[in-house]
Amino acid sequence: MNFSQLNPLLSETVTLLKIEFADSTGLNYPKTIHGTGFWIRNSENALTLVTNRHNLDPSLKDMRMKDYRIGKIEILAREYIDGLYIQTPL
Repeated sequence: MNFSQLNPLLSETVTLLKIEFADSTGLNYPKTIHGTGFWIRNSENALTLVTNRHNLDPSLKDMRMKDYRIGKIEILAREYIDGLYIQTPL
């Protein structure tokens, strides 16, 4: 199945995630994880972003980050336009 079969409005689009985490003490620098995802359309025609759990739970990558929580999520679409890949925020 290619991506355009899931959602023709987002064909040739790769979704990139940039998730910033902070600990509860505020003493440690924020940590950033980069990941990818894709979109599916449900029966009500609403879009849902699907990604791996380790992108949203940093303790799965490093147990020292078990007290970190999501601070900021940036979602970028990477589109192929006129021979160039362009990243645009969603």
